[in-house]
Amino acid sequence: AVALRADALVRLGCALATATVGDDHGLDALQASGLDLVAALVGRLGAVADPDAPDDAALLQQYASQLGAAARCGLGAARPTPNVVAARACVERMAEAGLLADAAAWKRLLRVAASTPSLSKPDDDASALAPGGDDGAADDVANHVARLGLLATASLRGTSRAAVPDIGRFRRRWLAVAKDGARFLAKERRAGGPYDADAFAGAYFDVGAGACYDGRADAAGVRRALVDALPACCAAAAAVAAAPGDDAVLGDDALLGRALI
Repeated sequence: AVALRADALVRLGCALATATVGDDHGLDALQASGLDLVAALVGRLGAVADPDAPDDAALLQQYASQLGAAARCGLGAARPTPNVVAARACVERMAEAGLLADAAAWKRLLRVAASTPSLSKPDDDASALAPGGDDGAADDVANHVARLGLLATASLRGTSRAAVPDIGRFRRRWLAVAKDGARFLAKERRAGGPYDADAFAGAYFDVGAGACYDGRADAAGVRRALVDALPACCAAAAAVAAAPGDDAVLGDDALLGRALI
């Protein structure tokens, strides 16, 4: 009974997560709901064994490719922030459930996650630290930070490192997320309560009407993204050897210690 219901629910979640009108017009809200359903299913059923499998394989293992395809749909370069955040949750749940043991699956996911113009820039390009595109247009800051959080989480897993050996090239960006998140939390602690996110201006991820972002950033969304991504970005940056010039670009690494308090 569990297997039959799981089959129907997984098919529903994946269908919603990849829903389109025509060939390439995604239904954003519907896709985000489908990704939320997929993440919830993996969270609930990820540890359940398949009653029909002789080797006690995970029930959801047979759906790993469909689940991966749903997550990749939410990580496309043009996908809105809610979809990217929901897709990140799917990937993290799948990894915890052992559904991403295949290096090729990680490679496909991370290639899509890093497909935005700003994340495709070389790390030694100073403008790569900010979400602005080559044409000066600003990417959604929360979207950019959520992608960096996913890449940081992936870098801490051996399978993904084998699939994408150069994933450490995002170290400067991870440090930028960690330090701006630390600054924001420090301001909240000094204020003794919720800090006015609209007034926050970090070194790289300005939330207010900063020149980089045309004032279009969602302050509360960026705050959540920075705080959510901060632990993984701290750990990932600490695990990668510093490149020449990192300190000159990013300043005092003592902020990482503050971020981990």
